[in-house]
Amino acid sequence: MSRGLGDVYKRQSFHRSFRASYPGFLPTLRERVPGITPAEETLCMLIKMNLSNREIADKMSISIGSLHTTRYRLKQKMPPEAAKGMDEWVRAIE
Repeated sequence: MSRGLGDVYKRQSFHRSFRASYPGFLPTLRERVPGITPAEETLCMLIKMNLSNREIADKMSISIGSLHTTRYRLKQKMPPEAAKGMDEWVRAIE
C-alpha cells in the first residue's frame, strides 16, 4: 500500500488533521500567494511539517524532478522576499 497522499481519503484526512493543527495557515497562505494550486498548498503544508524533499515527494506520490518543478512554479507566485528562503518563509506562516 502506498505511503503517499495519492488516494482521496488519505488526502482529505491529512488536510483535516493539518487544518486542526494549523488553523490559520491555509487562509494566510492563500492571501499571500494568489493563484496557489491545491498541489502547491499540499507542498507548503508538508514544508511546514519540516519534511525533507524525499519525504515530500513520497507523500505527494511524485518524483523528485516533479517536486522541483512544483517548487519552481510556486516560487514564481511568491513575493520576492519569500522566494529566496521559501522553506523558512512557509514555516513562519502561522
